[in-house]
Amino acid sequence: MTILTQREQNKLEKRTRIINAAIRIIHKDGIDALTMRHLADEAGVSSRTPYNLFSSKTDILFAIMMQTTEPLGNLEQDSQRDLAVAKLFQRLEALGALDEEAEPFYRSIHWSIMRSDDLAAKRHAREMLENVVAGHISTISELGELKPECDFQFLTQHLAILLAAIVGMWADSQLTLEQTLDHTREAWISALLPQTRGKALRYLQNMRQATAR
Repeated sequence: MTILTQREQNKLEKRTRIINAAIRIIHKDGIDALTMRHLADEAGVSSRTPYNLFSSKTDILFAIMMQTTEPLGNLEQDSQRDLAVAKLFQRLEALGALDEEAEPFYRSIHWSIMRSDDLAAKRHAREMLENVVAGHISTISELGELKPECDFQFLTQHLAILLAAIVGMWADSQLTLEQTLDHTREAWISALLPQTRGKALRYLQNMRQATAR
């Protein structure tokens, strides 16, 4: 378990306060009302703190979106807990937990990110997304679920791009949330099947058969 220093704990606590304050502002007044000054006042921090912890408004919006990909419940309770590839898909399924009230909220946030002209923040968002996927792919590789010849970096980027592209269509209201999950799941299975082996391969094959019924 990683032990944070007091400075790191304070930074994390302030980040959380700012993200929660941003959510309250958006719920109450809409995304256009979200400014760094308004955010600092709502979060009860100095006017410089949001700038110190986030590069821009778009960066904050992406931090809010990332909350939707947090794993649900205790991963160790999963029936496939010994398979790292199963945990990757469980992370994806967290998106399906959005209720009818929350879904439009997060869709509007993602749409604002897509429309932003803040290229640096969008590049940072892409890197963060790739890092999340890379963490899972690294574990999958370490546990021997990937073939030795698999291009780790390309697979990570490919899965992240597939997710971003399909979720982007959801943000543009072209897909329902259920369709988004179905298409991402199938796209990930197709990308992973040629690269996996053993129990991981059989897990993906069984998942594909189940979704085809």
